[in-house]
Amino acid sequence: MRDVFPQEAVRIRQITINRSGYLFGIFSILAYGLCRSEKRIVASLVAAVVGMASYLLAFATGSRAAFYFPLAAIFVGELLWRNRFWAAKYSRSLAVFVVSLAVVFNLALYLPFSAFSTGDASDKGRAEVAQCFVGKAFEGFPTLLTGQGYDRVSQYCASKVFLPGAKKGIPHAHNLFIQVLSDYGLISFLLLIFALGLALNRFFLGLSNESGLLCMTGLACALFILASSLVESTLLKTSLQQVVTGYLFSIPWFAAEPRSTAKVNQPRSSAS
Repeated sequence: MRDVFPQEAVRIRQITINRSGYLFGIFSILAYGLCRSEKRIVASLVAAVVGMASYLLAFATGSRAAFYFPLAAIFVGELLWRNRFWAAKYSRSLAVFVVSLAVVFNLALYLPFSAFSTGDASDKGRAEVAQCFVGKAFEGFPTLLTGQGYDRVSQYCASKVFLPGAKKGIPHAHNLFIQVLSDYGLISFLLLIFALGLALNRFFLGLSNESGLLCMTGLACALFILASSLVESTLLKTSLQQVVTGYLFSIPWFAAEPRSTAKVNQPRSSAS
């Protein structure tokens, strides 16, 4: 998609294309959530216009993730919202399932017959970079547990992975999980998985309470962030993204207290 646009595609000041696309994608989902939950017609229309404008800007960055992921996140969020009592009842299982999908995606980078072994040169290059990072992470103990240190693996892989036309080293692994594993070790990687599963569990539970629509919007953002983390690792490098992401993942803790799964089987009337 990026080929459709010039190299100087739409971006936020000096922020890179992918990071700008990430922020525009988040803004479009938030605006959708406001439009969805706002009862005042004028305010709802304003949110809808802002959401469409943000999505168009995300598309104009040329980032494939910013184009596809917001739509997918909103679709899944709406699907779970319409089945919110079921989602709350099986919140833990759903959280484990989503996290497992993320792990399977990472493992797919190493399958010789996967989509990453052939086809698009960019995707193949990303897979080769990821493999270099993981290979360095599993080099031995104790670095497997503690990590190699910030950017050390990036510098190593820059000299090992061939990137046509590259003028400087690889800035990141294009994968948040792999970046954490290589830079900070297996312990930090497992903590990241645990924290992600805990947040998703809270989001699924929160769908069934008084703040259900708020949790639906937050869940859509969380799914977008998770999907983006599988193809980018810039969340570790850009403070603006870190702040926005942190606030979004805090939503289920500041929303109304999730109803226990024992009460989920007795749904109360709620506007859909």
